[in-house]
Amino acid sequence: MRRKTFIVLFALFICIGFARPALAAPTIKLDGQQLSFDIEPIIQDGRTLVPLEAIFEAMGADVAWDASTLTATGTKGNITVKLTIGSTEPTVNGISHTLDVPGKMADGNPLAPLRFVCEAFGGIVEWEDATQTIHIISSGNVIPKSPIVKPSGAAPTFSGYVGDSNSYKYHRPGCQYVSQITPADVVVSFNNQKEAEAAGYEPCSWCN
Repeated sequence: MRRKTFIVLFALFICIGFARPALAAPTIKLDGQQLSFDIEPIIQDGRTLVPLEAIFEAMGADVAWDASTLTATGTKGNITVKLTIGSTEPTVNGISHTLDVPGKMADGNPLAPLRFVCEAFGGIVEWEDATQTIHIISSGNVIPKSPIVKPSGAAPTFSGYVGDSNSYKYHRPGCQYVSQITPADVVVSFNNQKEAEAAGYEPCSWCN
C-alpha cells in the first residue's frame, strides 16, 4: 500500500514540476492607444496571436475572409497580404514569408501572428518587458532612420525633451530627429523622460 501511495505521489510531483503556468495576455498598444479585442490574445511558443480581422483593420487594411480555405486577404494601398490559417508561409505582394508560428483557429475564430501582420503593413513592433506591453507603431508614425533630411530654414531649439504632438513621440536631448522638427509642427517640451511619458508620449524609434 505504501509503495502504491509513493508511486502516486511521485507521479503527481512530476506533473506539477513540468506544468507550465499559463501566460497572461500582454497589453497591446497602437500608437500609444491600448487595443481591445472581443477575443483574448494568446501566447504560443513565445508569439502573440490576436483576432485576425481586428489586427488587419487596426493596421488600416481592408480584409476579406475566405471561409472555405481559411484565408485572409488584407489590402492597404499597394500592399496585399495573404495569410492562411495553419500555414507558415503567408505572402506579402506575392512574396512568401516564413512564420515561426502559423495562424490558428480558437473556438471558431481565426487568430493571426501580431508581429507579422503589423510589420507586413509597414509598422514596427516593440516589446516592453517591464510592463508586459507590446507597442505597435503604425507606418504613418514610423520615422525612417535614413536618410536624414533636414527641413529648410533653421530648426527650432528646445531645452530638455521634445514632444511631437502629431505623432505623440518624444525625443531625448541630442536626438538626431529633433533637426527634422519644423516651427510649423505642434511641439511641446518636457524637463525629463518621466514628464514626457506621463503626458502620454513615447520615445521615437531612435530614442527607444
